[in-house]
Order: sequence, then C-alpha cells, then structure tokens
Amino acid sequence: MQNCTESAAAVQLKFSFSGLKVISGTFCDLGITTQQLQNWVNKHRRDVKLASANNQMSLVEENAELRRQLAEAKEANEILKKAAAYFAKSL
Repeated sequence: MQNCTESAAAVQLKFSFSGLKVISGTFCDLGITTQQLQNWVNKHRRDVKLASANNQMSLVEENAELRRQLAEAKEANEILKKAAAYFAKSL
C-alpha cells in the first residue's frame, strides 16, 4: 500500500485533471483510502450517466406527448374553422 502522502498527491493530481478539487491529506486524516475515494467518484460518474440517460428518455416521451397534443389542437382548430364557415353561410 502506498504512503498516505504519496497516494494523496497521486489522487490530487488525478482529480485535478477531472475537475475535482481534493484538499491534500484531508481524506488521509479521515482514514479514507484512495480506493474508497476512487469508488465514490466512479459511483458518482455512473449516477450522473444514469440520470442523463433517464433525462434523455423523459425528453423523448415529453416530445411525443407534445406532438400528440399539437395534432389534437390542429384537428380541433380545423373543426372550428369548418363550423365557423358553416354558420357564416347561414347568415
């Protein structure tokens, strides 16, 4: 197993490339291993991917519902136009 300061430096460098900020030595002070920290980061990344995929599906479903509602509104509009034309003739 790596020395805590060596592993802290390695993790800090690795996370700085991924946009995460790690305060040097903090996780060592808490007794958190680099593997635990990496597991948490990986779980977070999986959760973000899953949330993104779910969001994409909900957008597709919402788009389909909006298209259906638009088609209904267009149909109702056509019926109203025909009704208005019919009643306009009888005046």
